[in-house]
Amino acid sequence: MMLTRRRFAKLGLLASASLAIARPSQAISELGFEFFVLGDWGQRSEGQRRVARAMKQIASMSPPRFVISTGDNFYPRGVADEDDSLWTELFEKVYDSDELKCTWYSVLGNHDYKGNEDAQITYAQRNPRWVMPSRYYQHVEPMAGPLQAEFFFIDTTPIVSDYPKLWTKWMDRADPDLQLDWLEKSLRNSSANVKIVIGHHPIFSSGPHGASPELVKRVKPLLEK
Repeated sequence: MMLTRRRFAKLGLLASASLAIARPSQAISELGFEFFVLGDWGQRSEGQRRVARAMKQIASMSPPRFVISTGDNFYPRGVADEDDSLWTELFEKVYDSDELKCTWYSVLGNHDYKGNEDAQITYAQRNPRWVMPSRYYQHVEPMAGPLQAEFFFIDTTPIVSDYPKLWTKWMDRADPDLQLDWLEKSLRNSSANVKIVIGHHPIFSSGPHGASPELVKRVKPLLEK
């Protein structure tokens, strides 16, 4: 049986829902904080609903401080604008428990670019729960005592260049050089004890898409540095 991306995502969602049912480590709560990470979620699928139920169950035991969304937030073509009904149908009504009505720090994925990607930025002005001030940004989160964690949210789609030419017509491809210059300077100037870079495309992956050569070449050295 061929493992297509859609089937792989469906299996991954179901597996995530099963694996997520576990009580968080007490040590993590004492030393730092807990947060959820998910991506490729807006699909009108039972997989999405199962993962949402798992998130609610975990959150009822130990509420996350925030949620990180790693892009492809709405399948298959993003959202049309900030009034798109998908916001209500796939976001507000699915992740509707009080514990999940926390801050969602979000980035764009390649499927989000097939719609109106700017609408995901302007929607944040309407709903403070959704945070995406720009295509790439940073956020400092306090930890125990004087410790801090800093998150660097990047837009990997303009950096990864192996999409068909038709896609490039749809995308407002932000200058990857400017973004990577920002990332290098931000990482260098950060005094945080923990630094975490968030993006849609993985640097390495055992999934069907494999590694992202552009990220291996241009982002990985910044992390190592």
